[in-house]
Amino acid sequence: MAERAKNCKFSDCTHSNEPGCAILAGLKSGEISQSDLASYDQLLREMAYANRKINKKLASDEKKKWKKINVDMKVRMKLKGRD
Repeated sequence: MAERAKNCKFSDCTHSNEPGCAILAGLKSGEISQSDLASYDQLLREMAYANRKINKKLASDEKKKWKKINVDMKVRMKLKGRD
């Protein structure tokens, strides 16, 4: 799966809807099953979690990212009149 992902057109491919995605091409051709893709995605999430546990900078960056998302959502809700 990782070897196929290296052949994607974009280096930051999410394998969901980008043109030139080698993973999506494998899904269409039947070389990759949906369950294989789900397992691969789960493995990537687990690796990212483990890296955040080890690397405090990554953990801090992730926390800042979600804090910004939450603040932005609160602002958006206020603008829509939904306190």
